[in-house]
This record gives sequence, structure tokens and C-alpha cells, in this order.
Amino acid sequence: MRYPYWILVIGLTLWPSSGQVQESGCFNRIHDAATPRDADYAFDLRFDRNVEGDSFSCILHIRASAARKAIDDFRAAVLYEDESAIARVIKFPLSASVHSTRLATKGPETFTLHDASEWLAFQRRYFDKRLIGVVSCTNVRNVEIVASRTYAFMIASGIVRFQQPVPDDHPRVTGVSVFPLTDEMLVSYCAK
Repeated sequence: MRYPYWILVIGLTLWPSSGQVQESGCFNRIHDAATPRDADYAFDLRFDRNVEGDSFSCILHIRASAARKAIDDFRAAVLYEDESAIARVIKFPLSASVHSTRLATKGPETFTLHDASEWLAFQRRYFDKRLIGVVSCTNVRNVEIVASRTYAFMIASGIVRFQQPVPDDHPRVTGVSVFPLTDEMLVSYCAK
């Protein structure tokens, strides 16, 4: 059965925060004197904060350029079904759930995906044009940075969840939840 409208929630694990975030020093802690002052550093200076003002370096302790690379890999994995991008950005086994409604009236259908071929089959079945549109317009400015039980950044308030397993420095997808998505939700997210 193909569901008409979906949102994707993907989970990735980031380092837990070590207490209070100090806005003035956190960027410098991520970018010590040994950090090359290259194009990624310039990107980090410009895009460390999303549109809500939350900081990748202060809240998640990662570089904005690392988040951008993970988003780019995920986009390539979804839009082009690029297996090398899938390998770089998705951590298997991957827990996936599909919700038939945004209301909590019925439990989701759940899956465990073990490799790229299972991911591609899941994507082909459950990703519609709206969901692919959300993935297409995602960038470091419109993701939501969260610090709760886990530290992550999310596409469209939970469509895709990126976390960073220690000791890896590359955020990865560790869980997927697909929910119904409306045109209005797509436009609202992409307009940020």
C-alpha cells in the first residue's frame, strides 16, 4: 500500500552536552588552533547558527560543515539513490517506522533496515514527492537543533534526525519515522 503524504524522521546520535553551553567559547573549542582556516572553517563561521539562532558548535559540539556534509550525503542518498552516500550517512541497522496519521491513535508499522538495498526498497515504497521535496530543500539554516534525551539536528521538526556516534565526527542517520505531510508543511519548511 502506498501512503499519499509523508514526512520522514531520521535519527542520528550526537555527543551529549557537557553541562552549560558557553556561547563565547564553544565555537573556539570546536575550532582550536590546529583547525585549518580553510573553506569549511569559513562556512562554519557563517553558518554555525540555524534560523532560530541555535548553534551547532555550542549545542551539538559539531562543526556546521560536518552537518552540511551529512545533509548533502543524505540528499544524494535519497535523490540519486547513491549507495556510497547511503554508506556514509546511514548507520545500519536502522530502525524505521511508518505512521498512517499524525495523531497517536494507532501505532506505527515498524521495520529494521540492515543495508543499502533494504533502505532503497523502504524509500521507494514510502517516500513520495513531498517527502523528497523536504529532503531537497534541507540545509543547515532550516534544520532544528535539539538537546533533550539525545543531541541532534532534525529536518522539518523530526522528519530526519541526525546524531553523531562517538568517536565518529560525521553525523549519521540512526532511525527513521515517516508521518503524513501536507503541501503547507512542505512549503513552510522549505521557506525557512
